[in-house]
Amino acid sequence: MSHRSSTLVISSLFMSAFLIMAFIISFIFFNHAIAAEMDGPMPPKPPLAKMSLELDVTSDQLLMCMKEGKPASPGDKPDKAAMLTCLQNANPAITQEKMDEVMKKNMPMPKGKPQQ
Repeated sequence: MSHRSSTLVISSLFMSAFLIMAFIISFIFFNHAIAAEMDGPMPPKPPLAKMSLELDVTSDQLLMCMKEGKPASPGDKPDKAAMLTCLQNANPAITQEKMDEVMKKNMPMPKGKPQQ
């Protein structure tokens, strides 16, 4: 092997090592940035099994209806009408008052926001 080809091989190895290290470092900083963005611990998840029993629907139906009423963007209010329509498709006996009662009783409130 000539001197020129061995220099090329060594240069390629150094370049590969540099790119791998750059990838690892950027991955570490990216994960750190995402973790730093989180504002405290995640809120607890609602007790779907308990809520679905109170509304007389399955947990899957309740979860699907909660997704129907999910706010379009953070800070917006949930679409209660869409959620109620979805729940009433699963159980026509559910009223707005019953849905509100179950949600208020079981949904965790974000810190700093008073219950209405």
